[in-house]
Amino acid sequence: MVETFQQQWEQLKDYEEFLRYMTASWLLIRKQWALFERSSHVTLGNMTNNRIELQFGKLKLIISSRRWLSVCIRLLLGVLTSSDVISMRHQYADRCKICYRNGYTGVGAEYFELVTDYASRKIPQQIIFADSNKYEMEEMVSEVDENNKMCKVINIKTSDVYTVSDSCLRCTCSFNTSMLLPCCHVFKARQTPGLSAYDRALMAVRWLLTTHATSVDTWWWQP
Repeated sequence: MVETFQQQWEQLKDYEEFLRYMTASWLLIRKQWALFERSSHVTLGNMTNNRIELQFGKLKLIISSRRWLSVCIRLLLGVLTSSDVISMRHQYADRCKICYRNGYTGVGAEYFELVTDYASRKIPQQIIFADSNKYEMEEMVSEVDENNKMCKVINIKTSDVYTVSDSCLRCTCSFNTSMLLPCCHVFKARQTPGLSAYDRALMAVRWLLTTHATSVDTWWWQP
């Protein structure tokens, strides 16, 4: 992805004024907007600010330039502390913790009893991708820890290389690092040693049904 960015950037040389603007205003902060720079950030699948905009929409219904500031503040506090809003927050938290199997009985069906509906719908997709013939693997030896089983998962078509480490639990791909969910490369690597596709250690605490939906300490895997 870095090479692709550089190739696209080279095309701006034909537009000198625009290139100067991009270099001065955007290149220095490319970590904030370039996809290849943000692929390792934890986003949990939400790549926009729509969650914030949703709440802003509700506030815009009561805040108006025609109202006094004191009135707007009183209405704002009334909304935030209303039983309706508090109830919706509780309902959302409860809804996130309901498991839906939807009749699925294939590989990885056990995850429906372990993680949220959103996470459980992502996992079977990755398991299916892992069963395709688009990947090949090469074993690796960790220079730091001999007990840490590692391997390279190579996309035959694109030649992209991903490193699966921590005994087939973690991957360097953007899906694993940003979603905190097991990716197809992890599932592919687990096939060779005969490891089960279902492993609680693959799941970040954030997605577990037993974890409170709003906890700030659930962004990574349990030790």
